[in-house]
Amino acid sequence: MTPQAVSYSKVITVDQPCDVEEKLTAVVNEAMAHALHTSNHGIVVTRHDQRTFSVHLSKDITPGTTVERDLWRSNVGCQPNIQR
Repeated sequence: MTPQAVSYSKVITVDQPCDVEEKLTAVVNEAMAHALHTSNHGIVVTRHDQRTFSVHLSKDITPGTTVERDLWRSNVGCQPNIQR
């Protein structure tokens, strides 16, 4: 029997900084449940900006591993606009 292909990808947007942890935890837990159906996918959590995150499964990540990427902070010149 051939293992079924597992695909999972979700984008979330948070309105309040205090909501980030709760929302990301829920989505990562959901991704973990999907990842259990395959033995060759890890989880990638990506921060795109202050409010937008994505979570997806990847064959490039070791199974049982969750990798975090921060594209927002790694972009040169894309620092938060702090007004005083």
